[in-house]
Amino acid sequence: MRKNLFFLFFFACLSILSFAPAYGQSKCVDAEGEAAIVNNDRPAAKMEAIARAKW
Repeated sequence: MRKNLFFLFFFACLSILSFAPAYGQSKCVDAEGEAAIVNNDRPAAKMEAIARAKW
């Protein structure tokens, strides 16, 4: 039973690692976002601007 469990774990790890390079690619993107500062609430405006830039 332990031997079968070891082989199952080994092949599961091997299959995950074989696909890892495909998901590990990163891309760098520049974006700008803007938001109005309402009632001098700068943190909320900053969060809104970041959200808009990500969108």
